[in-house]
Amino acid sequence: MKVYVFDVEDWERQTFECLQGELRIEFVAEPLSRESAESYADAEALSPFI
Repeated sequence: MKVYVFDVEDWERQTFECLQGELRIEFVAEPLSRESAESYADAEALSPFI
C-alpha cells in the first residue's frame, strides 16, 4: 500500500519508518494542498498533518 505522509518533522518520521516494508511510505515536506493533490493520485492512503 502506498501512503503519503505530509508536513512531517524529522523527529516524527520514526513513528512511520517502522511500518516500511508492509507499507510504502513517502514523506512530503510541504503540506497537502488543493493545488498539489493531483500529484498524489497514486496513493492508497494520505496522512495530512495539521
